[in-house]
Amino acid sequence: MADKREKDSRPVRPGIQEHQPPPIQRSETTGIARALRSFLVLSFVLGGIAIAFAALNRTTQVEELRSAIADTLPTMAADMRDIVSAALYLGTLTSLAVIVLVEALLLRAIMRRRRGARWGLLVVVIVHLALAIVTSGIVGTGEGGIPIIGLLAAQFCAAAAGAIIGVLPVTRRWMLGEDELDSPLPG
Repeated sequence: MADKREKDSRPVRPGIQEHQPPPIQRSETTGIARALRSFLVLSFVLGGIAIAFAALNRTTQVEELRSAIADTLPTMAADMRDIVSAALYLGTLTSLAVIVLVEALLLRAIMRRRRGARWGLLVVVIVHLALAIVTSGIVGTGEGGIPIIGLLAAQFCAAAAGAIIGVLPVTRRWMLGEDELDSPLPG
């Protein structure tokens, strides 16, 4: 009898079949946020492909760097030329990978509606432009460098489009959670 009273005093638990809305509603991703994300993801993909092409074309590129260093600094020892050309080449590819990683982290922050991240993305894209120019001069030499230069240019354009979308007033309203009734992009 005591077990029966204990069971009756417990609160009624909802059944599995009942539909209860989640306590925190997930906000819907708007058209402007999807466009920003799409451009930045395209930039990441193009950057990865450019890095892969450069890595596959490494021996030719490093040899051309070695000969350029020999022409510029003829008194440098051959061993030192090898070290400098390899370090320059790998440093350039690493810096390109770091820029892509920083842009990915900023995209994550933007999609979580961290307002300062969109301005950080704009600064990183400006640094990306300088890096793309330097990288195209180092990695984009010779016949094998032509597709790499094209990929780097397309990567920068996609990142720049994402950064421009990131500073639009519509994006600010989305980040603040305001309505986008007058948004130019369907969402």
